[in-house]
Formats: sequence, structure tokens, C-alpha cells
Amino acid sequence: MKTKFILLAIGILYYQSGMAQKEKFYFTTSVGVIKGLSNFATVTKPSIGFNSAIEMNLKRHFYLQGTLDFNSLKYNQKQVDATSEYIFQDTNSSLLLIGMNVGKNITFSDSPFFTSFYIGTGFLNNSEPRVVRQINHIVSQKNISHKSIFGRGGLRMGYQTKSKILQTLYMDTSYWTSPTQVQGGNIQGISFFIGTRYGI
Repeated sequence: MKTKFILLAIGILYYQSGMAQKEKFYFTTSVGVIKGLSNFATVTKPSIGFNSAIEMNLKRHFYLQGTLDFNSLKYNQKQVDATSEYIFQDTNSSLLLIGMNVGKNITFSDSPFFTSFYIGTGFLNNSEPRVVRQINHIVSQKNISHKSIFGRGGLRMGYQTKSKILQTLYMDTSYWTSPTQVQGGNIQGISFFIGTRYGI
């Protein structure tokens, strides 16, 4: 009877460990370059970007990923608008992306290398700086906020290390776009990131 109980306990623990493995969470963090495309490239310059995410494994190697990108882009205004009589250049514009991706990991037999592709959507907030003249010859800065949805698609190449700290190293490339207009064109660009992923 005691032996059966021990075997049953081992079986339950094995089953639970298998379930936990399927539902394992990961934290990812990366750094890279963000580059605007089309008209957005005429008002912004390639800038250092940062990305963090929480990832959850699903069945059949699919995964869900909640992402956060908070970056500052080098910005040069090109057109005068109704908010200011000045052209503001050599400044910065903030770009916030909060999104949800769904993707699939593709492994290569016993190789430590894998690749992933994903698509997603989310909330975008872009802030354009403006110079405004006040009374008594005082000039101040204000920001015009553009809020919208965005879409994203990307590809990730990863390598699973034996390190307990740097568990997975990866390179990530993505394209993102929004219907929001900035200086006569849509907000859109590409991101190149290098990062690490580890279980939590």
C-alpha cells in the first residue's frame, strides 16, 4: 500500500511538472535600433530602442507575449502646423508601444537553435514636441500626443544556452505600422533587437 502511494505521488508530481512546463512563463529584455520608414523616416532618425516582454508558452509551440516598448526618437519637424509658428528640430520624440503578440516557436530537432514568427497589435502613443511663444518673449515647449492602435509582425532567431542566467539569446526583427498621421505620413518603422529570455 505504501509503495502504491509513493508511485501515485511520483506520477502526480511528474504530471504537474509536465503541465508547468507547457505553461511556463518567460521574461524577455532586449536593446537595439528603431528606424522609421517612409515619411516617418524624414522626421525621425534611427535611435536606440528598448523592449521588455512577458511570454507564456501554449500548446504546439505557440506562445502569447505581452510587450512594452518605451523609446525616445531623434526628431526633426518638417512642416509648420496650427499649434506653433516655429519649426522645431534636433530634439526628441517619445514613442510608446504596448502590445500583445501571438507566435509560434519552430525548433530544429536536438539543435539549441530555434526560430519564431509572430503577429500582434496594441496601443501606440507618439509625442511630437513643439515650441510655443508666450507673453514677455518667453518661449516654452509643449508636446502633441498621438494615440492610436498599431499592428506588428516579426521574426525571432534564438539560441538556448546552458547558462542559468542567460538562458536564451535571440535576435528579433519586426515591422510595425499605425494609421496615425505625423507630419503628413503614417507612423511606421522597423526594429532590430538583441536580447535574452529566461524563465520566471
